[in-house]
Amino acid sequence: MSLSRREFIRNLAVLTAGAAALPEQILAFEKLYTVNAVPDVTGLVAITDITLIGTASVSKPLLMNFHNESVQELVLGLNCFGGIMRWLAVPSDPIRLTTPKKFRYEIISLGDEISDYFSYLNGGMRIIDQDMKQHFLSFKGIHKTGTLEDLIKKNGLTSLTL
Repeated sequence: MSLSRREFIRNLAVLTAGAAALPEQILAFEKLYTVNAVPDVTGLVAITDITLIGTASVSKPLLMNFHNESVQELVLGLNCFGGIMRWLAVPSDPIRLTTPKKFRYEIISLGDEISDYFSYLNGGMRIIDQDMKQHFLSFKGIHKTGTLEDLIKKNGLTSLTL
């Protein structure tokens, strides 16, 4: 059974604050997540890790923009010529809370046409669903733009509430 929005945020605050956290630290993270999470009561997911891996044999720079509704939340850059980029949620750059339909990505080419970039881009995203279960969503074969919901469907995770 899914946790309520409040229980989910509370559990994420405890995970972020760590085992030796003071109650005030946990409350601070709980408030941070409550204020910044989309207001939806169900279907929340927490994004904890994003990794981009390039496998091209020539230079192919790109940006990957991440938006929560209309707000840009994160920009990652990568040269697909063997580059690796990883964003990991830490207390100073915390977990992103969203719903699969509202979190979207866009890939922007900084070089030649982007049509062949997708064959050189790999990696993925780790999320925690409202049941506190972790999932890995592969970026292999993604399109130029899409949503977290698209990634969930592409990866065959039918157990997630969308």
